[in-house]
Amino acid sequence: MITQEMIDDFYRREGEDALKDALALARTAQTAHTAEVALGKPAQEIVEHARRHGCERIVMGSRGNGALAGVFLGSVANQVLQLSDLPVTLLR
Repeated sequence: MITQEMIDDFYRREGEDALKDALALARTAQTAHTAEVALGKPAQEIVEHARRHGCERIVMGSRGNGALAGVFLGSVANQVLQLSDLPVTLLR
């Protein structure tokens, strides 16, 4: 039997693994940064994280799936743009 706790632990480990390279780059560049693995709806979690930490801007990548995919699927980046009252910079 797979429990919700097991699923959450899996996603938490996956998130931590995904952050390793970005954190190493930020440390090397001596750039101020925060990192957090959060479970939930990605766009909402990103905006809430920025608010909780008093961020001045959200900078995030866009996958570049194209306008048509964005219309049908809705991207996390588009959702962050809609939810955030902070400036959002999208990198491609």
